[in-house]
Amino acid sequence: MQFQYQGKAWGIRASLQMYPQRRTLKQENGQSQIDTMAWSVEWRPSINLTYRKEDNYFVINYSGGTRQPSLSDMLAPTDYSSPLYIRKSNPNLRPLYMQGLNVMFNNFKKGIMVSLMASQQFNSITRATLYNPETGVRETFPVNINGNWNISGVFRYQKRIKDFNLSANAGGSFAQDVNLINENQSEQPERSATHNTGLNSDLRLSYQPKWGNLDLNGRWNFQHSSNSLLETDTYTRNYTFGLNGFADLPGGIQLRTDANYSFRNGTNIKKGEDDQIVWNASITWRFLKKKQAEISANWVDILSQQKNYFRGTMADGLYENHTQQIGSYFIVSVKYRFNQPLHK
Repeated sequence: MQFQYQGKAWGIRASLQMYPQRRTLKQENGQSQIDTMAWSVEWRPSINLTYRKEDNYFVINYSGGTRQPSLSDMLAPTDYSSPLYIRKSNPNLRPLYMQGLNVMFNNFKKGIMVSLMASQQFNSITRATLYNPETGVRETFPVNINGNWNISGVFRYQKRIKDFNLSANAGGSFAQDVNLINENQSEQPERSATHNTGLNSDLRLSYQPKWGNLDLNGRWNFQHSSNSLLETDTYTRNYTFGLNGFADLPGGIQLRTDANYSFRNGTNIKKGEDDQIVWNASITWRFLKKKQAEISANWVDILSQQKNYFRGTMADGLYENHTQQIGSYFIVSVKYRFNQPLHK
C-alpha cells in the first residue's frame, strides 16, 4: 500500500508493505526430532518527506521493519551432544523490530551538507548462558533484549576558488550495544552495555591546474569504548597527513606520487610503535596515434613501512587485529587497448 504526492516544493511518499511467510523446520537430534510448519507476517512501514526550493534540499526519511526469529531458535530440539554445553531453543521469542530515521539538508550552491541518522532495535535476539558451578554445565538459549541503538551525524563543506578546491568533513557517532554475558561463571547471566563513541574530521586542499593536480589532506579519528559490566575504558586516536599529486608532461608521460604519514596513540599503544610513512610513485607513458598503448612502472610502499591494524570493542572485551602486509614491491606493466570507438 503506497501514497505519493509531489508539489512545487514539497513531496511525500509513504508505504506499508506486508510479507506473509510460510516456514518449515525438520530436524533430528539423537532421539529428539521436530517437523513443523509456521505462518507469520512481516511489516515494513516507511515515509519520505522532501522539500526543495532554489538551492536548498531537505529530506526526512523514516523506515522500519519486523523480523521473525528463526524456527531453529524457537523450536529446535535441545542439543545434548556435549554434556558440558547444552544448547536450547526458546518458543517465547518475540519478533525483532528495527527502525531508522535520517534527516539531511543540502545547499548545492554554498557546498554545505548536514546529515543526522539514528536507529533503534526492539526485541533484539541474543544468547544467554546459565552456568552450574557444581557440575560445570553451561546451558545456552536465545532471549529477547532491548537497549540497542545508535546515532550519528555528518557535516560537509566544499568551496572552489579558481584552481583551488577546499573540502572539509566532520562527523560523530554514539552507539549502545547490549548483551548478556557470564564472565564470572555465575548462575545467571548479567546485562552488559557497551558504549562506543566515534569522532572524525577530514580537511583537504587541492590545486587543480590544467597540467595536473596537487592535493594536501589531513585526517583525525577518535574512538572511545566503555563497558558497564567489565568496567573497561579504552580509547584510540589516529592521525594521518598526506600529499599526493600527478603531472601530465609532453609526449604522453604522466608522473604520479602519493605519501601518507600516520600515527596513533591510546590505551595499550606504545609511543612511536605504529608510526608509518607509506610512499608510492609511478610513471606512465601513453603512445601511438590514439594513445592506445601504455607502459607504466609502479613502486609501491617505497619505504616498506605499511602496517594494517584494526581495533574494535564488543560486550566481552577489546579486540585488535594485525594483518601482515606484502611490503615494498616494484612492478612494470604493458597495456594495449584493442577496442575502437564506433563511427556512424
